[in-house]
Amino acid sequence: MSTDTAATMKKKRVLVNITTAVGIHGNRTSATSLTRNSVPVQVSLVLQRRPQLSTVFVHTSDLSLAADDPPEIVRSEDDLLLLRVNVGKLRASMSPDDCDYFIYRAHPTHPSLELLQRPHPFFHVSDVGLLPRSGGHYTLAALVRTGERNLYKLHLFHSDTAASSGWRSTIVSAPEQLFPVEIPSKCHRILYHHTTTVIPIGGERGTMGFVDLRRGILLCDVLDPNPTLRCMPLPLPLQKMGSNHGLGEELGYPGHSRGISFIRDKGCLSFVQ
Repeated sequence: MSTDTAATMKKKRVLVNITTAVGIHGNRTSATSLTRNSVPVQVSLVLQRRPQLSTVFVHTSDLSLAADDPPEIVRSEDDLLLLRVNVGKLRASMSPDDCDYFIYRAHPTHPSLELLQRPHPFFHVSDVGLLPRSGGHYTLAALVRTGERNLYKLHLFHSDTAASSGWRSTIVSAPEQLFPVEIPSKCHRILYHHTTTVIPIGGERGTMGFVDLRRGILLCDVLDPNPTLRCMPLPLPLQKMGSNHGLGEELGYPGHSRGISFIRDKGCLSFVQ
C-alpha cells in the first residue's frame, strides 16, 4: 500500500509505503532524535524510483513490545512526515495518546527529526493534518469531537511559536448541514461528521479540510487568530442510501471506495469514487 502523498528529495517525488519497517538502515537520509525517555531514535528512508515504494525505517531501543502497534506514518506532505512511535519498551500495550510524535524532514544533505512538544492532546490519527508553510515552518491541526452535535475542539501546533505556546486548543462550532434528501434510518451516521482524512489546502489563512468522505468537508483557516468552521458538501452515497427498500444499508469505512486530494498546481479538489 502507498500513501497518496509524497516526500520530496532533491526536488523529486517518491511514493512512500504507509507501513514502516522497524530496524536500522543508516544512510544519507538518516536523522536522529530522542524519545521522551531520552532514548535515541533514528529514522531513515530507503528511496526507490516510482512506481516502486520507498520505505521508512524506524529504530529505537525504547520501542514498545506491542507487536500490533508498530511506528506509523500519520501524514506525509511535501518533505515532511508526521510519525507516531509507540515507546515504552516495558509496556505490552499503550493508549494512542501515550505515544511520541515526530516530524521527519527529508533533505538531500541535512535531514532532521524533531520530537513534538508534550503534552500533546489526545487525537486519533485520522483527526490530524499537517500543513507545510513558508520558511520551513509547519502547522499541525487536529479537530476532535466533543460529544455535542456540531461542537469540536480544535488543537493547533505552530512550529514557529511552539517554544512559547506549544499546543493551543479552542472550541469551534460547525454550521448545521442540510441534505437534499431524507437520510434513511440505517444511514444516520451521515448526520454526524466523522473525519476520514485531513487535506492541507494552504493559502494566506492556512486552510485545512477535515474530510468525512460520506458527507462533506469542514474547512478551517488554521492561521486565523479566531478560526471557524464552514461546510462543503460531498456527493452522498445514494446507491447505499436507496437500497433495502429505502431503509438504506450500514455504511462501512468510506476510504475503501472514495478518495479526495487537493491538486495544488490547479487549485482544485479531486474527488474519486
